[in-house]
Amino acid sequence: MASLRVGIGWQVARSTGSLLASRAVVAVATLVSLPIVYDGLGAHEFGVWALLGVLATLFTLIDLGLGPAQIREVARAHDAAGRRYARASLGLGLLCGVALGVAAIVVTLAGWPLLARLFHIIGPAQQAREAALWLMVGVLADQVSVPWRAMLAGTQRYTAVAVVTGLCAVLTAVLAVLVIRLGGGLAALGATTAATNAIRTILLIAVAQRKVRSLTPSLRRIRRSDVRSVLGYGLPVQLTKVAGTGTVALSPLVVGGVFGPAAVGGFDLAGRLLSLLRLPADLLFTVLFPVTVAQFARHGRQWIDEFYHRFTGYVTAFAAPSAAAMVVCAEPLVRFWMGHDVPWAAGSIAILAPGYALGLVIGVATLVTRTEGKPGRETASLIVALVVNVALIYPMMRLCGPLGAATSTLVAIVISTVGFFLQFHRATHRPVLPLLRAAAPGTLASVLAATAGWLAAPHLPDLAGRWGAGVTTACRGTVVLVVGGAVLAATQLLDPAVRPHAWPRPLRARRPAVGPVPGVPAAARQSEIERDFA
Repeated sequence: MASLRVGIGWQVARSTGSLLASRAVVAVATLVSLPIVYDGLGAHEFGVWALLGVLATLFTLIDLGLGPAQIREVARAHDAAGRRYARASLGLGLLCGVALGVAAIVVTLAGWPLLARLFHIIGPAQQAREAALWLMVGVLADQVSVPWRAMLAGTQRYTAVAVVTGLCAVLTAVLAVLVIRLGGGLAALGATTAATNAIRTILLIAVAQRKVRSLTPSLRRIRRSDVRSVLGYGLPVQLTKVAGTGTVALSPLVVGGVFGPAAVGGFDLAGRLLSLLRLPADLLFTVLFPVTVAQFARHGRQWIDEFYHRFTGYVTAFAAPSAAAMVVCAEPLVRFWMGHDVPWAAGSIAILAPGYALGLVIGVATLVTRTEGKPGRETASLIVALVVNVALIYPMMRLCGPLGAATSTLVAIVISTVGFFLQFHRATHRPVLPLLRAAAPGTLASVLAATAGWLAAPHLPDLAGRWGAGVTTACRGTVVLVVGGAVLAATQLLDPAVRPHAWPRPLRARRPAVGPVPGVPAAARQSEIERDFA
């Protein structure tokens, strides 16, 4: 059977490192600029800006699932027929992207009076309207860039994407700080965002045309069969993205509608901090998708099963202890970042961090489903989660105030994750116990680390001021990570036997991955990891 190291090695490490460096630049730019923007706008206008950002994000997600579909077809374009189909898919993506971007602008123009009343946008209404329109122009620019981004991603040229993304993030942060320092408001911020999105699109197109000119989007090559095939893959992805993002995005929207924009700032800040928790694993999934598609096409089910087992354990070992650290350090972390308390930010972080970690762990299964060409498997559970969140959010807010929205979101995420996990294993005839065993060390480490941090917190320094909060965060985080690392070591998750270079020779040797072998029992064709778990 093909080893996990076939096609996954230096290329993945380089791509992941490039994207991680780029996202680190984005994170640092955000961390530096956001407190300035918050203080310059004030709680109310910053809440309006956060609400408009959520709306822009939702419009960006409406791409008919063509983003992943285009990356998939580019990754599979190994011959002339594959290249023709990939170019047709990219051309279809360009047409749909332009149409969806224009639709976002039209919907915002037509629906603005309703949006302003719904979210209590009274004082800065005209500024907010102009900012919303500029943000939708930025959405249009993003949609146009999707085919060229897919050309680079599908051919594993993530370094170019990383450089462009990092440069534009720095430019966005610098322009935002300048706008605030010069007395600008929401409209000026929206205009700078649209400008940087347009610059990023131009740069991505230029780089992609230089590096992958043979896969330039083609409108003339589109056939009816191409439309059916691409949308057949993309629409389940689209439904999944909308349902999954809607579950998380619902909280700030409902809080804004019930309590007003000033209450939204805490949820926005919590989401931005928690996005740092997701950053490394999300980047790894992004880089691995075209690689797993190519390797699955060559080596079949056994390769993807082994990949699934290994990476579930690795992702859990990262995500669960990191979430424990976020829970224990939430309050001083917000004070260190913003320089003062922000209402409901720390509480939202502490409530939502376990849900974010759980979503990362199940992300490995989602990657497997999309690799196998069945991206709709998680859709039903996400729709159920969205329905549950809609049903619970108002009663929970009546009971717990604004934090009730975060609580209902956590419940919805847990239901979605457990439901998808069980359904995925039942539909693909994969045993559940091996995955539970793979995730057990990281889960145990997070529980014990969070408990140790919570018990140690009263005995650790709790200093005032921004730098005092930094010291408090460092002390609590150190306790959590040391305990978590010790538990992982004790459970032998980090034992050399599970590292790729130490895998047994049968796992590294090339063998036929699928298909019956006359005269050889089925059990003899299982991978060694499957026999260990049997």
